[in-house]
Amino acid sequence: MTNFEIFDKLTEVEKFYTDTQYAYLVPAVEACVDAGQYVEAEKLLNRFPTKKELLDSLVEKLKGKSVYRTLKKLSENEVEDSSTMLKGLSSLLTHITIEVEKGNKEYRALYPLIYERIGKLLYKG
Repeated sequence: MTNFEIFDKLTEVEKFYTDTQYAYLVPAVEACVDAGQYVEAEKLLNRFPTKKELLDSLVEKLKGKSVYRTLKKLSENEVEDSSTMLKGLSSLLTHITIEVEKGNKEYRALYPLIYERIGKLLYKG
């Protein structure tokens, strides 16, 4: 990771992980960056879940629900119409919000990702 990527990731974790189970890592990363210890900061940053890990975890929780079947079709590129795609992504956004309400606030990191995909569908036409 370059120093720029470390600063970028630090900004992301400050925004999405400060009041989660990973909160204890945030001050440690900030201290490393302030001290110029970028290798140690990177090691700490790698302990936060990636968006892919969060998404996989959420999708696993959705097994047995209709949204799971829709998301599976989306991930396998079996859905071509934008209405079904939009429905699946909107449902996913709802389930992210439900997880956040339950206290799993780290899932907020998925909001921009899903919002961007919904926006692309809406403006694509």
